[in-house]
Amino acid sequence: FPQAIDTKLLPVDRTPPRGALVATSKAKKYATGYALGISNGLKCAFLSNRGLKYLPSESIDKVWINR
Repeated sequence: FPQAIDTKLLPVDRTPPRGALVATSKAKKYATGYALGISNGLKCAFLSNRGLKYLPSESIDKVWINR
């Protein structure tokens, strides 16, 4: 799954900047095995059954930015 995103977005190995697409295995996982979210610069937002769930940047497994 992450390899498919790598073809369109640039993967980075650092703290996610604001607006970066992020993936984690520590939130509700979907068929991909990851939950996708967006970084707001300090935390990352993910959809949950009760609205938005915010996780710290340390819990992120993958980060992508626009090329």
